[in-house]
Amino acid sequence: MLTLTLPDDDQTHYPRSNFIGMDNLLRITELNRRDFREVVTRDIFVLEDEHVLVGLLRMMTIDPEWPLEQVVAQARFRANSLCSLFKITCINRVGDPIENGFYRNGTVEQWTLIDNNKRYVEGVVDLDTMRPVVPLYSTVTKRGYKHSILQPVLKQKGPDFAIMGIDPVELAVGWWRYMQYTTGKNEGISAYLCQHPLFVAQLMHNQLSLINIMYEFLTKEKSFDQIVETDVVSFTTMNEEKLLKEYLTHILNDMTGPRLKSFNHLISKFGSVYRRSQFNYYTGGRMQLFNQTRWSWEPAALKLLAVYLSVANRMGYRASDVNNDITRAANSMRKNYGRIADSFSRKHILELLAEVEILNKENMKY
Repeated sequence: MLTLTLPDDDQTHYPRSNFIGMDNLLRITELNRRDFREVVTRDIFVLEDEHVLVGLLRMMTIDPEWPLEQVVAQARFRANSLCSLFKITCINRVGDPIENGFYRNGTVEQWTLIDNNKRYVEGVVDLDTMRPVVPLYSTVTKRGYKHSILQPVLKQKGPDFAIMGIDPVELAVGWWRYMQYTTGKNEGISAYLCQHPLFVAQLMHNQLSLINIMYEFLTKEKSFDQIVETDVVSFTTMNEEKLLKEYLTHILNDMTGPRLKSFNHLISKFGSVYRRSQFNYYTGGRMQLFNQTRWSWEPAALKLLAVYLSVANRMGYRASDVNNDITRAANSMRKNYGRIADSFSRKHILELLAEVEILNKENMKY
């Protein structure tokens, strides 16, 4: 085994204790999601012409008069060449950081191609269930409903790092659908991207932040008060922060109660904080088999492995389902990370791998 990936869903229904405030948390997040949707639909957000997503859509030249099959075929045919052109990790390119992508704030972002083999049916394309832009991994713990393009653009690199997945097929189909059915003043590529792909990506980040917070708590020994932070906006109905801290405490108690049966068991603990699930664990499929691309899919698994091993070490038991896989894969992964051109990205991922190795060696003593 040369790589570490998120495990396939084994269809096991693991026991999970009920969080007493879950209904209230879901009610609040749904109210805030609706407020956020109303704002991005009503207000005019302008994404700069130089943005990678604007460039990708312009280069694809999608015509709203095309049949859906032609849109899908065009996007699939051009996906690798366009990603290569825009410095996105794909079969033809290891990838370079994207400036001012999703997180901004100086975050170093590596974007990677999501290989899409979905079947699309005309008339059943729902823009708010499509996920063309996916936060796969990040160090960002701040969450909220401030639109990503309102985050400051900074010149310096870091301290945060992120990996974003881009699905050109999903992006093209969404744009085709938007051009067909949207009328009014707030139209165009910028409006589509702000109202749909980046809107959904923000909700997905809010879910991903639970893992980032738990990682900082368990491996860096920070308190929830230090790391749970919400962007302040004027339009949200209610503040989620108090209930979110209670939910995170519940997850922690649940993980450190009865012994975790497997890596999948750990993943099952992170239930969605939205009624409509806004985060699925994306696996790289065939992309995780190529040296040029697999490095960009591994950090998400490494961070969750760090959480899993930290829990096992804290509770004093072996995580035997992952110990040998980590030992076998580490050297190959380390060698492959040497291919990453950007020094900041390379250093961050190597340090994450080293941390998992240390936790794994400690765990193998039990």
